[in-house]
Amino acid sequence: MLYYVSNVILSNEVKFEKNLQTSLAGEKRVKYLLNILKNIKKIKTVYILNNKRKSFFFVKKKYKNSIYIGNFFSLFPFNYFFSSLNFLLFLLLEVKKEDIIITYNFRPEMAVSILLAKKIKKFKLIIEFEEIYSFFSRKFKLFKFLEILGIKEAEGFITCSTKIKDIIKEINNNSPVVLSYGYPFILNNISSLKKKKSNNNILLYSGRIDEERGLFNFIRIFNELIKENENYKLCITGDGPLKDKLIRITQKNKNIKYLGILKDSEYKKFIIENVDICVNPQPAKSKFSKVSFPSKITYYASLGKCIVSTKMEAALNSPYKDFISFYDEGNKESLEYAIKRCIEKNKEKNKNLKKIEKIIENEKKEILKLLKYVQERS
Repeated sequence: MLYYVSNVILSNEVKFEKNLQTSLAGEKRVKYLLNILKNIKKIKTVYILNNKRKSFFFVKKKYKNSIYIGNFFSLFPFNYFFSSLNFLLFLLLEVKKEDIIITYNFRPEMAVSILLAKKIKKFKLIIEFEEIYSFFSRKFKLFKFLEILGIKEAEGFITCSTKIKDIIKEINNNSPVVLSYGYPFILNNISSLKKKKSNNNILLYSGRIDEERGLFNFIRIFNELIKENENYKLCITGDGPLKDKLIRITQKNKNIKYLGILKDSEYKKFIIENVDICVNPQPAKSKFSKVSFPSKITYYASLGKCIVSTKMEAALNSPYKDFISFYDEGNKESLEYAIKRCIEKNKEKNKNLKKIEKIIENEKKEILKLLKYVQERS
């Protein structure tokens, strides 16, 4: 049996839970990997609920291949402690030696239980690291010893940046690491990705609304840009602590529009039909940018959109770099030149999409090859 463990729960399965928050980016990542694993006969998804759910672990009839780890408290840190305890109970009762567990990241509520149960049950472990927070943020230093133990114990890894791969290899050079960049939109028909109009002037930022992501620095340069070319429009979708600040900016600037939080179907439709260029303004010099690859870049590119991005290390070293026009932060001329390069790249959309299909197919093969290797590993 293969178990995929996540603390991010898919929205179609979350309706029966009240006050349960989920991450849109995390959902897309989970869906992408589950799509790759869909042909495996024996697979179950295990969701760890940190909200109040008076149960040990349970199955919903509608989602018979999903297992939900329950909880008894809503107050932090008791909710995490008891969901972790219930997860440990599940592992000890249900998981066998020949089984494989794949985790989405390696957060404490799953890490402690997995490390303890692995010593007893001897199952095999693959960790999917989208980020290793503890290696670049003091806030997550308590996670570090668990992540290091997990890296030492795991038989395989999936990650999204060469930097994280290097970190893993420094700790465990015996287990293979597969690079998988984000959550591409799975293409069925390239010709179906039709844009209503093409005037090359609508830019999109999607993500958290805060200072760390570089959005407000980008808006400052964008304001300089539209003094010379008023045709450019910037649309923004997402949420965050500085949402009110953004709304005040949009009220004074007709070239910037805040769309709020879009549902997945609305988000995809808006990008396909309206957007010319997608934006990644994440500061290149931050420690986070050196380690983490923004998954939304993969999503944008797989929808046939060119991306304007800062020169962050993870993006420069990715196979998606050919679909990105890089610019120097804080430099209006550099941004304007990057936009013009994007407009040229957009003329070869179908050719680019075929290249992306090859990247996605190669990722799929490598992940399935990793699974087979771990399965056969003694």
